[in-house]
Amino acid sequence: MVAFVFSKLETRNLKLTKLLRRLLKQFVAVVLGSFLYFFVLMPHLPAAARHEPFRLDVGILIDAWICLAIYGLIELALRFRKR
Repeated sequence: MVAFVFSKLETRNLKLTKLLRRLLKQFVAVVLGSFLYFFVLMPHLPAAARHEPFRLDVGILIDAWICLAIYGLIELALRFRKR
């Protein structure tokens, strides 16, 4: 019975650790992607591709795509590091 309880706790801690690791990767991807879009790319983009506050436009979709690409690069780098 005691072994079952400890096994359950270890599984819960492992799931929590994986969750926190995934959240950290997502947070880093969003911060880096948004920084890249808003401070590096946006000043050089045409007006149609710039984000306007409080609107859903092409700019916010470009920002989301950049964040997704950075998340993919983080995942890829971590997979190569494990090998």
